[in-house]
Amino acid sequence: LGGKIKLTEQMIDKLSVYYGLAIRRNCHSVEQIYSAIRTTYFHYSYDHSKCPIRIESWCTWQRASANGELRYYKHDYKALPQDVLHAIKPIYVDLTRPELFERCFGGFNQNNNESYNQLIWKISPKILPSGLATVELAAHISACMFNEGSWGILQIYAAMVIKCGSNIHLQWV
Repeated sequence: LGGKIKLTEQMIDKLSVYYGLAIRRNCHSVEQIYSAIRTTYFHYSYDHSKCPIRIESWCTWQRASANGELRYYKHDYKALPQDVLHAIKPIYVDLTRPELFERCFGGFNQNNNESYNQLIWKISPKILPSGLATVELAAHISACMFNEGSWGILQIYAAMVIKCGSNIHLQWV
């Protein structure tokens, strides 16, 4: 499957990056993750019908279409041939099984320690100077979110007598 205009190492890297981005950008819905990953498969066959249709789309073809510039558009890559697409389709089918995405909700990856650390640094970024109390608070909130999900934050709000609207409870229950 390798060779000129075939499945190169560079193309495998691109597909891997898009796979990861599809998970991270759609980490709140198995259906959205599934759809985004399948979209990358079709994108590299020049089928852009499943790509996001908007001016800010990651798909340059859809951006050109949204801006009325398709007559000037040229792909910056060669489409994968049908034999390559046919050969990698079972891999895409295997990598889009819903049970693979269950641990990806909230942007978590398969490494639990890495996911927990990511939560801490989202709350208290490394690039900003923070005192011990701030980092400890970030660690406690992160532990709550990691173990209980967003429901844990609602429990903290309730303990602090912070009232939230009814819609927030519907989203997090």
